[in-house]
Amino acid sequence: MWIWTVPPEDACACGRRLTSPGGSRGGVDREVRCACGRLAAYARSGSGWILQALLTPERSVPVGGFSRALRQEPDVERYWFLHPIGHACLPVHVVFSPSLKIAEVKVADLKMLHLEDVSSVAEARRIWVARRESSQVRARRADRLEPESRTRANYNI
Repeated sequence: MWIWTVPPEDACACGRRLTSPGGSRGGVDREVRCACGRLAAYARSGSGWILQALLTPERSVPVGGFSRALRQEPDVERYWFLHPIGHACLPVHVVFSPSLKIAEVKVADLKMLHLEDVSSVAEARRIWVARRESSQVRARRADRLEPESRTRANYNI
């Protein structure tokens, strides 16, 4: 049985203290690398920086679901992070090439998200989370439609 524990906000999963990014200039997200190899993904907030996720490095990528070309890039980086989906926290995998600025993000058997012009693993995670949240909002809105508004005539089919 797996038991996932959440470290305190200022600590990595390895127990080391994390130092949030300094300064107020540049971007909406930043990464801080722990001595253990994990990346702490921070996002800007009104009062500074907030830890959003810990990204754990992987040695290999599952073959299914990611493009072969990206997996075989010499500078490819592979990470995973936990994200709540349904009633569970599932690992989400990120494959990223800094030189190509391309990332692919995948969770379970869901379709992989291909991203271009991405500057970091943290940015790829942030974009994936934002798109997932916006698709969930659209799905909830569609579920609230009255049955009569779901007719073929209303969809102009």
